[in-house]
Amino acid sequence: MNESHSIHWIQGLTDGAWRNLQRCDDHNDAIARMGPLLTDRRYGELRLVLAQAQGGRIDYTTLVTTRDGKAVSDAPLVGGLPPPPTAPSAAAR
Repeated sequence: MNESHSIHWIQGLTDGAWRNLQRCDDHNDAIARMGPLLTDRRYGELRLVLAQAQGGRIDYTTLVTTRDGKAVSDAPLVGGLPPPPTAPSAAAR
C-alpha cells in the first residue's frame, strides 16, 4: 500500500452520528491532535479512522476508539495516546 493514499480522520460522536473533526497526515499527527480533543467534553466518544484508497475503492479501519477520555478498543495506537484527563477532586476545590 502506498502511504500517500492513506488519510487518518479523527471523528467525534454527536447526537448518535459520527462526524469528521480533523484530517491528519499520519498517526503521529493524529495522536498530537487527538490529545486536546480528549479533554474536550463535547464528544462522549472519539475514534481514529484510517482511510486507504486501494484498487478504486476506499477501505476504512478504526484504529482506536475512546469513550469519556479512555481508550475502549484494543488498537495499535492505544499506547501512544496521552493519559485521560483527571477530574479535580472535591478537596482541591
